[in-house]
Parts: sequence; C-alpha cells; structure tokens
Amino acid sequence: MKLSNLRVGIRLGAGFGTILIFLIAVITIGMVNMGHLQDRMVEIGHVNAVEAELAASMRGNMLNRMIILRNLALLSDMSEMRPEADRLKELGAKYAETEVELNKMFADFNGTDFEKTLMAKIKETDTAALPVMTKAAELGLANKADQATRVLMGELHPMQVKWQGQLTELVDFQHKSNTEAMAAVEKAYANARLLMFALGGIALLCGALMGFFITRSLLRQLGGEPAYAQEIARRVADGDVSTLIQVRAGDSASLVATMKTCASRTRWTSVRPT
Repeated sequence: MKLSNLRVGIRLGAGFGTILIFLIAVITIGMVNMGHLQDRMVEIGHVNAVEAELAASMRGNMLNRMIILRNLALLSDMSEMRPEADRLKELGAKYAETEVELNKMFADFNGTDFEKTLMAKIKETDTAALPVMTKAAELGLANKADQATRVLMGELHPMQVKWQGQLTELVDFQHKSNTEAMAAVEKAYANARLLMFALGGIALLCGALMGFFITRSLLRQLGGEPAYAQEIARRVADGDVSTLIQVRAGDSASLVATMKTCASRTRWTSVRPT
C-alpha cells in the first residue's frame, strides 16, 4: 500500500507512533539497566564490602591475640598481665561473633563454595589453635616465660602461619570479588549506555525518514506548500481563473494540478464563441 493512499491522520500517527515506540524502549531499557546497576552497587557496598571488612577484622583480631600472648610471656608484673589476659578473652569472643556473622552472610547472600570451604578450613585451624593459645596464656600468667615461649614458638607459631595465610586468602578473595564486581558494573553501564545511544540514533533516523516521506507525500498530493494550494483554491473559488498556476513537471494528479485544469477549462469556456 502506497503511503499517499493512507489518510493524513494515519500517516502522522505512524510517524509519531514510531518515535514514541523507540522512546518508550529507550526509557524502559534505561530503567531496567539502572535497576540492575543499583542492585549490583548495593551488593558491592552492603555485601561484598562488609564481607571483606569482616574477614579483615578476623585476621586483625587473630594477630592482636598473638601479640598479647607474646606480651604475657614477656611480662612478669600481674598488674600489667591481667589487663592483657582480659583483653585476650574479649578478642576471642569478638572473633567468634565476627566468624558467625560472616558465615551468616555467606549463607544469606549465596556465598561461593570457595568461601564456605575456606571458612571451614579456618574454623579447623582456629579450633586446633585455641587450646595451645590457652596453654601459652596460662604459662605466661604463671610467670613461666621459658615454657610459654617454647609453646608459642614450637607449637603455636606453625598454626599461626597457617591461620594467617588462610585469613589472608579470604581477605584477598573478597577484594578480588569486589574488583571484579566493579568491573562488571562498569561494563554493564557502558553496554547500557551504548544500547540507549543506538536506540536513540535509530529513533532519530526513523523519525527523520518518516517525516521526510510523509512531507513528500503530502506535498505531492497538494502539488505545493499548503499555503500556496490554499491561495490558489481561494482565487479559483472567487472566480479568478486568470491566475498563473504553477505545477511541478509530471504533476497531473495533485490538488493544485486539478485546480489548474479546472481554471483552464473555465477560461476556455468563457472565451468559446457561442
């Protein structure tokens, strides 16, 4: 079906409708992608970052307890040793709370198998180290520095190295996950922006083409600009058939061409001898 055979309202509606469809598509895609990006940013800020902070807190807690145990082996004044022993217990309780919280986050937010497996290994090392730490602390508080030192260096130190390595591996994994998540967000943003630009460009192109073809079809039907066709129609209606009506080459079916034909016939009739 030719565009010129359609009603003007349908032609204009098709043109504007096409632009509106692309506009709705751009808005919809933009909103959906913004929602996805917001979800990822919330995940990074409220999940990944918190998990990394908790893992780092566990590592720092463990190292602080090792320092306290060394202090207990070196000190001999009970007034100085007792606060250290109390702080050792507080840190132990805090470590347990942090461990429970981190495990809960892995359970609630779909932690990876690697994270869960590593946490299980950390728990095994922690469980094995706790009796040795208690033993070293008791020896230190009893002012048995030599025995406490032997326990710290001979029994606890290898466990500390293993424990610290596991916690560091967990911290590094969390930082790596955050970095990868941020890279994924940046890539998703770039892809969404590119898609919106592409759809916007297509919408502009379609709008321009539709406008061009609709305008051309209307001008062909009128035979000129609407103002010119209106002026010719007014003059012909007033009986002015002497007006020179200009039509385009090959134009024989437009409104202006029809009025020119009518005017020519009227002039010919008025001068025809009776």
